[in-house]
Amino acid sequence: MRRGSRLGVVYSLPLFECTDCCVVATTRSVWTLEYRSTGLPCSLEYLAAEVVELSSNATREREQTCIIPRHLHLVIPNDEKLNKLLGGVTIEEGDVLPNIEAVLLSKETQKA
Repeated sequence: MRRGSRLGVVYSLPLFECTDCCVVATTRSVWTLEYRSTGLPCSLEYLAAEVVELSSNATREREQTCIIPRHLHLVIPNDEKLNKLLGGVTIEEGDVLPNIEAVLLSKETQKA
């Protein structure tokens, strides 16, 4: 049983066999990868698990039980490394995050 199903969150994540430890934790970065024959599948599984974990947290915060594209769209910009990697990706049905210009948020009003 996947951890997400125990938490009440529904998602489907493909599994890869990873016999080698391909994610090496260093002082500089946790995302340093050791490339071997299983390096790409392991790194893709790690990336998918990271995205699913963050979006399942967003799903639980909103008291829902199914991850929707909107949850992905909300969590990717908040994570520095995921935003750098997936910042230019268009998520279908992810809606648009509000971006209000700072000038429009000023409380000063112009008097004519």
